[in-house]
Amino acid sequence: MAAPDLSRIQMLAWTFVAIGIYIVHLNQQILTGPYKTLPDIDAALMVLMGLGEGAFLGKKLFTTDTPILNRLSPVTGKPGDSTTITGQSFGESQGGSLIIFNGAPTEARVEDWKDKEIKFKIPPPTTEWHGMARRRGANQDRADR
Repeated sequence: MAAPDLSRIQMLAWTFVAIGIYIVHLNQQILTGPYKTLPDIDAALMVLMGLGEGAFLGKKLFTTDTPILNRLSPVTGKPGDSTTITGQSFGESQGGSLIIFNGAPTEARVEDWKDKEIKFKIPPPTTEWHGMARRRGANQDRADR
């Protein structure tokens, strides 16, 4: 299960707080007599709402689904040894995603697939090696050479 998007929760929370305060002020104005204008929202609350919405929109602008490989550990090994790729945006489960060696899908046996880590068994040797993870539906691949 993915972690909750806190920027979205913050944006929604401040929005609901502002709506609640506005309704209370409007209700007080209606109950105390004829009203000439709608009540203002406090400036501090507007700033908090703006910060919450800015964080939410900023995350949307700078979040990527492109897999990024940070480390391969261990960097050497024999066929059948366990290897771990760490990075981000691999996806929560393997689904249709692949581990690719020399530009072709491998017969590497995946032991565990998480969004930030993939554990797999090294496939039979090839003459040249470089690997990458391809996430189904992602725009492009990043390789660790």
